[in-house]
Amino acid sequence: MNNPYTQLLELTKKMLTHSEKKEWDELIAYEKKREAIIEEITGKPLAANSSDSDTLREIIVLNEKVLAVTKENQENYGKALLDLKRNTKKTSLYQE
Repeated sequence: MNNPYTQLLELTKKMLTHSEKKEWDELIAYEKKREAIIEEITGKPLAANSSDSDTLREIIVLNEKVLAVTKENQENYGKALLDLKRNTKKTSLYQE
């Protein structure tokens, strides 16, 4: 099975690409996939090695970029922004 942190990173990269292209439906679809993984790992021990920790830091940076792009286009993506903000809180739990 793939590392869930690597899966989150790949999904977040795709989300950034779709947000930059203003492809809101695709952004939302990838956010839902990411949310499922976050739900799965929530409550489990935090990243156990430095590689996972580095991946989580990269996810957080990319997520901030997605949020910045979507904020610029707020009227077009209201639901996507709400989903991102909700999951940013979950993702940030793993930053520590």
